Amino acid sequence: MNTVRTVASTKAAFLANYPRPINSVYRRAVEEILIDLHLVTVNERFAYNPFFALGLTTVYDTFMQGYAPLAEVPTIFIALCKALQLKPDIVRKDADMLVELLRSGDRQQHIGLFQLEDGSSDVGGLKGILTGIRDNKDFYYSRTFAIGLYSAYEMFAPEDEEKAKLEAFKGIATNLNLPTDRVHKDLELYRKMTEKMQMAQEALAEAAAAARSQKERRAAAAANASNSSTETDAPVESESVTSD
Repeated sequence: MNTVRTVASTKAAFLANYPRPINSVYRRAVEEILIDLHLVTVNERFAYNPFFALGLTTVYDTFMQGYAPLAEVPTIFIALCKALQLKPDIVRKDADMLVELLRSGDRQQHIGLFQLEDGSSDVGGLKGILTGIRDNKDFYYSRTFAIGLYSAYEMFAPEDEEKAKLEAFKGIATNLNLPTDRVHKDLELYRKMTEKMQMAQEALAEAAAAARSQKERRAAAAANASNSSTETDAPVESESVTSD
């Protein structure tokens, strides 16, 4: 009998792959991603696709901006994916390939593809994936997928204003038979979470800068005190008195 993985087992798997402590607010962000995607990936209707991969990498990369040491960011990502029983190299590769595909080529062609217009050309096999999503009544929607789909759309509509992009994306979500109200709420929630995380990251950066400045002032003061002490303790040469 197959048993569904528990949140506790997923957390344990993450800690087994990354036992080191994670800095302050970043720890909470990683935990939230881990728990949210645990609930998604254990669902029997969940099906991995490149848009989910892009959503995962987009959220992770956004929330981990400014993390120090920087070299640990890929290592934490690997541990996160493994805990969710995803292949980190495949996730990253699929996300990067999707971005590369949609940043090149004709904008109108990409729009036609995402709207699944009759006669629209395929791009890297995406048409079959999007058609499968549209035609699958049991397609398992998730916030991560929505973020990935929207991020993919942004690749070929970067100059549009946010409001215009969201309105156009609503039509894409409708054509794919996605729950448009939920899509809108999930993207809005992601925007607010991103803003909150950026504020926390800025506060951490300011605190770190202040700590460095204070350390430098203390070091300078200590150096000045040391120099002053050296000068005070230096022997005074006495004048020689000679008699005629």
